[in-house]
Amino acid sequence: RVDTLALRDSVVDLNKKVQRSGRHVVAKSNEVLARRQALLNIRTALEHVRNSQHAWTLVDQVNGAIADGEFFRALKTLATLVDVLERQPPYEWRAYLAERIPVLREHIRERALAALNDWLELIRRHAEAIGKGAMERTSARVQRAEQLAAKASAAKKAKGAAGAAATAAAISAGGGAAGSSAATTTTTSAATTAVADDGDGTAAGAIDTDESAAAAAEAAMAVDDATLFSNVGIDFTPLYECVAVHRALGRLPQFISYYIDTRRKQAALIKPRDGESFFDAFSPYLFKLVGFFIVEVTVRETTENFLPPTAVPQLWLATVAKVKVVLQEQLQICREAHTFRNIKKFLTFTLLTLKAYSLDVRVLSDVLQDTRVHYKELAKASACEGFDHIMTQEVYTPLVVRSSDEYAHTIAAHGLADSAALVAAASAANGAAAAATAARRAAAQAEQHATHTSAAAGGASPRPVFC
Repeated sequence: RVDTLALRDSVVDLNKKVQRSGRHVVAKSNEVLARRQALLNIRTALEHVRNSQHAWTLVDQVNGAIADGEFFRALKTLATLVDVLERQPPYEWRAYLAERIPVLREHIRERALAALNDWLELIRRHAEAIGKGAMERTSARVQRAEQLAAKASAAKKAKGAAGAAATAAAISAGGGAAGSSAATTTTTSAATTAVADDGDGTAAGAIDTDESAAAAAEAAMAVDDATLFSNVGIDFTPLYECVAVHRALGRLPQFISYYIDTRRKQAALIKPRDGESFFDAFSPYLFKLVGFFIVEVTVRETTENFLPPTAVPQLWLATVAKVKVVLQEQLQICREAHTFRNIKKFLTFTLLTLKAYSLDVRVLSDVLQDTRVHYKELAKASACEGFDHIMTQEVYTPLVVRSSDEYAHTIAAHGLADSAALVAAASAANGAAAAATAARRAAAQAEQHATHTSAAAGGASPRPVFC
């Protein structure tokens, strides 16, 4: 028993010693565990701070993109922010940003729409410059085409003159009636060419926008229009940004309706201003009209699934009906052939420019066709007035010509016809006339000789017998 008590006391003493020696270890262990928990908390906090910092950086990028006018990039960055927030614990800052996401989206849409409205106002102000530049480009190309045609015509005339000279030489050598017929054909062809002109330096068909002229103009206008827009500082980026934003937000149909309605209202604002002449009042009007629809056609061709195929044609038909009335009134009150001719040329360039952008100009072309009679009356009155003025100033000094050659040279000296062709035709006519005269003279001499021979052989002519 004594040994048992001694063993118990030893165990108790050992336990006390162990407890005394382990108390420090337990304290240190608890301290280590606390420090490890704090470290874990710090690491978790740092991770969340980094994540929140990334989220706020995305927010800052969204605001920067909006400030720079890059609204579609801002919308894409906002989508990335939404993905980041979905992976975050439900902290207060996450809830705040999640509530602000719809507000940011609407703000991006409103800013994109505001930029589009500024762009629409910009193109409305510069529509006149766009239309003027496009028509000047058309005019330059038509002039180059006319120069090439004039060179070809000059070469053809030179070849014709050489042929006429050869015909005259053939007639002089005894070509007879065949050469005369060829010369007459050449002269008639030249006269027909002269009559085909309206008298204003353009052919009678120049006012028509036929298929060949329209195709040539369309091919000429197929060059890059970027230069035309860059010259007036027009960039289509705001429109493309707005289309992309509304498509991403699923609100493209509403935006299309808004755009079409706004452009229809802007088209209604294009009106001729008061002026003393056609070009003062209506040139800016037509320039704006051309520039307006050049922009519309460019928008239709450079955007995908935006404007309906019928949007531009419907707007054009609604506008051209008003333009038709305005042009008819202006052309009917015109009383000067020279002014009417300039108006006709100006409108022809307008139609060619519009036709090159695939717009139907038949209504306006018909307006010009309907004014032909009026123009001919004005041209006739102007010619009569000019003739009367010349006659009042004329001293009536006679010009005496004694032959067809002298007549031809006199006409050519006054610039009334092509000298080479006229001289050749006159020579041909003289040769034919001389040949005909010689033939008649020979026939008369032969008949007279036959009469004398018959009288010599039979004596006196028998008296007639009357019953």
